[in-house]
Amino acid sequence: MSFPIPKVYRWFLPGIEKKLGLRLERPEELFKFSTGELVQRFSNKESLGEHLLVERFFLENTAGGTFSENLLRINLELLKEVRGELFYFPGAPPKNWPFVRITGKIFFYPQDWGGIRKLIFSILRERRRFYSLPFVFREDTEFGEIEKALNLVKSLGFQRLGEKAFKLLNMYFSKEDLERIAELSEKFVRNSGYMLGMSSLEELPFPVEEEVKGKGLTLFLCKNGAFKAKEVLEKKGKTGILREEVYKKFATKGASPFMFTFAAFEHARRLPDRNLQVFEGFTYHVMADLFYEWEDYGNSLYWYEVGRKFTKQPVELLLSKAAIHYLIGELDEARSLIEEALSYREDPMSHHNLGLVYLQLGKISEARKHFEKAFEMENTSFYREALASALWEEGDYKGLISLLNKAEDLSLKEKAVLGKAYFMEKNFDKAFEVLKEFLSRPKRDGEMLFFLAWLYLNFRKDREVAESLFEEARKKLGDEEYQRLIKEFGKGE
Repeated sequence: MSFPIPKVYRWFLPGIEKKLGLRLERPEELFKFSTGELVQRFSNKESLGEHLLVERFFLENTAGGTFSENLLRINLELLKEVRGELFYFPGAPPKNWPFVRITGKIFFYPQDWGGIRKLIFSILRERRRFYSLPFVFREDTEFGEIEKALNLVKSLGFQRLGEKAFKLLNMYFSKEDLERIAELSEKFVRNSGYMLGMSSLEELPFPVEEEVKGKGLTLFLCKNGAFKAKEVLEKKGKTGILREEVYKKFATKGASPFMFTFAAFEHARRLPDRNLQVFEGFTYHVMADLFYEWEDYGNSLYWYEVGRKFTKQPVELLLSKAAIHYLIGELDEARSLIEEALSYREDPMSHHNLGLVYLQLGKISEARKHFEKAFEMENTSFYREALASALWEEGDYKGLISLLNKAEDLSLKEKAVLGKAYFMEKNFDKAFEVLKEFLSRPKRDGEMLFFLAWLYLNFRKDREVAESLFEEARKKLGDEEYQRLIKEFGKGE
């Protein structure tokens, strides 16, 4: 008999043991046995009672694979603060991940549990609606602070307002500035007759209703009729404008006036021959680029899709969108988009990226073909290195050696794969000549360490160095892979 308690339950044990004034004898055996089985396993009745008490405490504070906030608060008495990711799910949270339930729709995932990035990608693949941000729980954290943080994410137009986004936004605006910006955005939506803008000008050449002055940028709200300085704005600085009628025309559910305005400013900033940009269809592409840079991949995918019919750079849009699908593990979608981009225009980077997708799909020969095409179109070390890796994966050691022997500027990665290829071809003199450089380098994979160990034992007759390298190789490779290499090559002398 076992109970459906997420495996991370042991993270809560120190706090629970302190609260209940006990120390569990066998914490690893919680939730595994029936009461009768426990009676047989525990000869000490006091230990059995403590075990059952902890199990009951967990069961009273766990439901549907989530832990209660009460358990988190108990641990905070010990830890003082807990870092993690705060989520708002309009629907149910993912079932295959543990969470701390704050309310029916608000959940917390402690950083100590690991895999936050993997969790985010899993949620994105499910196309599940959510808002999230990194959050620090402290003993005195109140619910109002939690609500305020999540409302800021939504008001600014983010799905995930991560650390990178905060860092980049903070180049221009403080957290207090962002809270005021959220208020201005909401005022723009609620009232008619307004225009929202963002400018790098220190002084605006027309009256404004409200403004938030940041570090080198100003977000402003003004009446439509006040904007009569187009010629002045065209001459200096950079300014992005969101008009009311444009917002109503282009806005979709959940769209943020702030992000529309920031995107219009970014659009203007990218233009060498124009300083003023009013939001237009192509600005969707720019907005998607911003979300991509800020690692809000869900929003980026959404706005790239919205912007497809407006973009003036279809190949760049397709490749950016493909990169996100690749990153979150949607390989078929990535492959399809890159192939579509290649139908517009062939370029080496598209072939390279398609090769990476095929590598992940396990189609090595297809990957090699695209790496070869990329290297043929642009003979650089970047594309050569990718081709060398594919040749190694394919087992074409002769082809790999031939490719790299023609180059004079081998990277460390290429030297590593070349040395291993020589080894596989039993050219041990050449293998040692190349790989010995890595004896003093910290970055060495397990396979290379094994080959180096073998060479030191059989080529240099240095058993002490060899045994040290064999042991390091075993730790990096794991026992199964290490034994496979031993079976294939032996240790030699």
